[in-house]
Amino acid sequence: MSHIIAGGLLYFVFFGAIGMAIGQRKGRTLAGLTWAMVLGPFGWLLVALLPSAHEAKSARCPHCAGVLAVGSAQCGHCRNRVTWIRGRAVKPSRLAE
Repeated sequence: MSHIIAGGLLYFVFFGAIGMAIGQRKGRTLAGLTWAMVLGPFGWLLVALLPSAHEAKSARCPHCAGVLAVGSAQCGHCRNRVTWIRGRAVKPSRLAE
């Protein structure tokens, strides 16, 4: 009986530690620990495929199609004002429609 408990504890420590390491690189340490402990190596894969929490979200400027940060007031490429509706950049002329 104690071998089963020791094996289970070793399982959680081993898979959890590797899951935490993978999750930490993605900015999701707790998710890495949780999924690795629940799913083992499949949890590692799941966490590795999750989007990184560190990545800034970007969008395309509706005027010049340049890349800009979500929520920015002005495009850094063409210097046009950017209006946001529900997280999407729209041209000011489309607001009148």
